Amino acid sequence: SVPLATDSIWIRMGGGKLNPIAWISDRRNLLVGTNDAEFSFSGGSGNEPLTPENTGYQREGVYGSANIPPLPLEDAVMFISRSRKKVHEITLDVYVNTFKVTQLNILCPEIIESGVKTMAQTEEPHNVIWFLLDDGTLAACTYVREHNIVAWHRHVMGNGGKILDITSTPTETGSTLWALVKYPRSSLEGSIRVECISDSDKPEYLDGYVSGTASTAGVISGLAGIMDGDTVDLVVDGSFKETTV
Repeated sequence: SVPLATDSIWIRMGGGKLNPIAWISDRRNLLVGTNDAEFSFSGGSGNEPLTPENTGYQREGVYGSANIPPLPLEDAVMFISRSRKKVHEITLDVYVNTFKVTQLNILCPEIIESGVKTMAQTEEPHNVIWFLLDDGTLAACTYVREHNIVAWHRHVMGNGGKILDITSTPTETGSTLWALVKYPRSSLEGSIRVECISDSDKPEYLDGYVSGTASTAGVISGLAGIMDGDTVDLVVDGSFKETTV
């Protein structure tokens, strides 16, 4: 029988290898990443829809992907390489009407040397892509593609904390990154805590802090059980003071 446009689509991709699909993401075309290559699927010429009788695909890259969900961005899709030590983006080159794959951490490969476990995005007030690494730390990329800004930075939790997982949620004024953190010290209230990492210049951006007005003797209370035995920094009237314990 003649297939209908509403029927399911079954495609056998060529290439000489049987590679499992790692992710699928929709952009102008349907993008598919396997552990060996990246493909784009379309309904033929123009913007025709995919149907059982109108389906075409082509290989766009040969990098391969890890089994980590991709991150759809405004005009790109970000994905992690099979080794989990490279971050790629796949974008449409409008001048030649084809997709291209670019490695984003080529100038600083060591920043995710331990391997990426998962990633999340906070869009406001700054567009930052967060990468949870195997060693329990965070790597992040301030990403503004229209201005060619791809700036990498590292983030390590205090008190010996190791991050187990991350996610992001939108707020009225921006985005918030949430982290599930495991602490080794029994003095904390529970060994695993949920930390809210806010993108701001307030002290709440720190994973452990206390604020208030010091007495004339310079005594600040409230650190017990959170920073026992830790070296801390003081910020007094907006300026850093000597490190104390």
